[in-house]
Amino acid sequence: MDFSLSSSLVGSAVSNPDKLALDLQFAADKTLTARKGPTPAFTRGSRATFVDSDGLVRYAPNNSSLYSGQLVIGTGWNSDTIAGITSTVDGAGPDGNNAYQITEIANTGVHAIFNTGGTGGTGATSIVSGTTYTGSIFIKKVAGSVDWIQLSFAGAGFGSIQYANFNLSTGAIGNSVGGTAGIEAHANGWYRVSWTAVATATTTTASNLITLFTNNTNSSVRAVSYAGNTANKALAAMCQFEIGSTVNTYNPTTTAAFQGPRFDHDPVTLACKGLLIEESRTNVALYSGAIVNNIGWGGTITSSVSGTGPDGSSSYQLSETAILGLQSIANTGSTGSAQSTSIVSGTTYTGSIFVKKVAGNIDWIQITFGGAGFGAVQYANFNIGNGTVGNSAGLASGTVPRIEAYGDGWYRLSMAATATATIATNNVIIGFIQNTNGTTRLPSYVGSTANKVLAAMGQFETGSFPTSYIPTTTSSVIRSADVCSISGSAFSGFYNTPEGTLFAIASTLSTNLSIRRIFSMTDGTSAN
Repeated sequence: MDFSLSSSLVGSAVSNPDKLALDLQFAADKTLTARKGPTPAFTRGSRATFVDSDGLVRYAPNNSSLYSGQLVIGTGWNSDTIAGITSTVDGAGPDGNNAYQITEIANTGVHAIFNTGGTGGTGATSIVSGTTYTGSIFIKKVAGSVDWIQLSFAGAGFGSIQYANFNLSTGAIGNSVGGTAGIEAHANGWYRVSWTAVATATTTTASNLITLFTNNTNSSVRAVSYAGNTANKALAAMCQFEIGSTVNTYNPTTTAAFQGPRFDHDPVTLACKGLLIEESRTNVALYSGAIVNNIGWGGTITSSVSGTGPDGSSSYQLSETAILGLQSIANTGSTGSAQSTSIVSGTTYTGSIFVKKVAGNIDWIQITFGGAGFGAVQYANFNIGNGTVGNSAGLASGTVPRIEAYGDGWYRLSMAATATATIATNNVIIGFIQNTNGTTRLPSYVGSTANKVLAAMGQFETGSFPTSYIPTTTSSVIRSADVCSISGSAFSGFYNTPEGTLFAIASTLSTNLSIRRIFSMTDGTSAN
């Protein structure tokens, strides 16, 4: 028998948990470990975001370094065949599992070991241009040997000059170029060293974290070449390569990347809402976090970097122009300004964007979709001064516009509409409406350059409600479904057929009755 949690499940404290057969208090514990009954298994095939305990939108824990704790050349790791590094098991790492002694080869060349992101020796880590990544590894000095170690990322994705040096005797950070270095002291002489950098290219054939010897110098260049010495050694363990600028708790991998569960929080009160379970969705709004005219966006208003959005990245100040016309900007679904989001007639889509009032200026903002695909009447107005919804028209049946507070004056605005044509069009359009709660879609008027708002994090997805933010750059991005389940003997071992209790406090945002489930139980047949 299988017990699966579906929809947007949240856990809550129960006054008397002893009465429960299965006690999963996700909101209280922020773990999958059951207080009573078996622990669920969790999987998700892609990265995903959530609201963290500080109110910021962040990626859930992830690790793309395969065989992260087994530094074996040819199995998730590689080294230069001319010089390079050898590796052998030597003692225990900070987690009690094997540590690996890495040793220079007595040839002239670059002495490095790098995680490939693949199961063999070929670089296969997917890197997206403009995205921030953090790599980390635990390193320990072998007495009387190497002090200086260098970290870097693959040149194919991050350029050929970025690196950072670390001293394993003093815990100091040495020379670095093109990113941010970090070092943390751990027990028994171990250090966790990290390197954060922004990808300069999109590639699927790169390695990720590279650990280099530097001839025991605080080198001023990346990947220095020299004649190696087999007496030069260090211990290494527990590698991690993750999206974002934060060094998170180490999550071990073998043949597949780690994608952790999300324990979502209220962005205003910061209270934990529990385990976030979502269906798969795709964001087709390209350059979703960079609202720049002619690069994934197009329109009449101006945009410039200003402030920080709810994800900690740059937000964009949108300003009216002092000319007669529409005061709007649209996500095109392309790398330029042409309308190229493919939509299908009869399908419901949801668009959303984060907006913040610039003090003393605009209260009313409008969201709409491309008229070619959705008609000339659909729109929704939002007051970003007091967090209320205004006039709207032409929305998908059974849906209403939403405005959700995200703290620090930010709101997420969203609406859903059903396509009236199968065509390529714009998707999310944000428009100024002369600061009135009018009844006209995208009114035309002479704007004022003093009228400004901040905007960030656009999304356009198939469905009747918005889901967690999916960042994009040059292409659409799929977030896989979350699957949390208890199956087989783990379920039958605690579940008593004649009696038992399953308890959940949950909510579902879907208007589709076929997926509005809190949980499901099945033995695999249509009878049960």
